[in-house]
Amino acid sequence: MSERQSLWKRMFGRRRPSLLSAVPEAKSLNLDDTVSSGIAGRAYTYPYGLDPLALIRDRVQLSSWVYDCVRLRAESISSVRWYGCETNSEGEVVPLDPQHPLNALLTTANAHWTFSELTERAQMNLDSTGNAYITILRVRGVPRELWVMLVGTMSPIPSNKGNFIDAYEMNSDGKIRHIDPKDVIHLQYPNPDDPYAGLSPMSAAIQAIDLDVRAVEWNRSLVENRAVAETAITYPNPL
Repeated sequence: MSERQSLWKRMFGRRRPSLLSAVPEAKSLNLDDTVSSGIAGRAYTYPYGLDPLALIRDRVQLSSWVYDCVRLRAESISSVRWYGCETNSEGEVVPLDPQHPLNALLTTANAHWTFSELTERAQMNLDSTGNAYITILRVRGVPRELWVMLVGTMSPIPSNKGNFIDAYEMNSDGKIRHIDPKDVIHLQYPNPDDPYAGLSPMSAAIQAIDLDVRAVEWNRSLVENRAVAETAITYPNPL
């Protein structure tokens, strides 16, 4: 027995465990292991700074330059012409027939919006909140209409059943409906801290935006009060 091993035995009364035997058995991960048990099976709750309604109502709608940035990007992206393609037997990418259902959707998203209008709305949601939700309406299983949902009404329901997402919850005026994930196109900016909520550029600039909004509110309050101070401190004798 080595002097080192003998010292271990004298101190602890047993043989020093092998380093190899102390390593637990490695196991492969499955999809369930990537979902926190605390959020699985219920509607996702957006953390502070990512709440979509707060981002839209307290920042986009109150800051002129933020709205202009969001609007100009959305207009630019929605001007892109989309069309469907497929790969033929020779490996060539060829356009789909103009009457193909996909091309019909890429021209007219629904009875009220063109596809350009739909992408403009989706892009505004994406830049404002980091997320955009597009629902697919089907007729006999074939997609016929696309709709951009109000981003504040939609929440993914994380799964612990191997599906990643069980459904999307739509909460409209207290009326809750669960939508199959195959009927929802969830666009999101990458978020290194959260796989369910996108991180918008506006979230990263939230302090600068809040400062701008508060400065405007201060100036408005000052003008409405005719620049008269709310409090005056006086002394009986000259200082």
